Amino acid sequence: MSIIDHFESHLGPLAEGWPDSAVAGPIQVARFSNVPSSGVSTYATVGLGLHVLEMPDDRRVRQELILIAEPAFAEKDIIKFLLAAADSLLTKHHAVLRGEVIGDAKATPIVPGSSCTRVYAGIPVVFEESIQVYEGSSPATVIVWLIPITSQESAYVRERGWDAFESLLEESQPDLFDLARKSIV
Repeated sequence: MSIIDHFESHLGPLAEGWPDSAVAGPIQVARFSNVPSSGVSTYATVGLGLHVLEMPDDRRVRQELILIAEPAFAEKDIIKFLLAAADSLLTKHHAVLRGEVIGDAKATPIVPGSSCTRVYAGIPVVFEESIQVYEGSSPATVIVWLIPITSQESAYVRERGWDAFESLLEESQPDLFDLARKSIV
């Protein structure tokens, strides 16, 4: 089973895919329609997992990134953001860890028109648990959900920690697929 087979077994048939030759290695972005709910798309990197990334304590992992968005935002901007995030991981050769916040310090929206300026690395809990790890590689490939967050939410994570932020997400139940949503803090 390939990583595409893994994604399709959890997300349904691949709707579209885009290559990017500017990123080190054969990284692409795939889009899956109407998943995890009707009217949204899940975008996934394909090819980042060909690279082994470093973790603390001399551990290693492979990763692929997913981002879920409503159709109000241009696909080209979402793809550009995902490819930039993948490129950043490859440049550092370090895995993104659960609770880590990714984004620039300038508070630039992740895509034009978005209120979200960074992304939070989380577990893809909106899908079946079996999507979280693809065992067809060595080391295994972990699927990381990049959750768009606002500058205020980023500060909250920095000040109170990722576990407090995840509790706040559970309490508030924001629409994490709406890239123009209001901050929950």
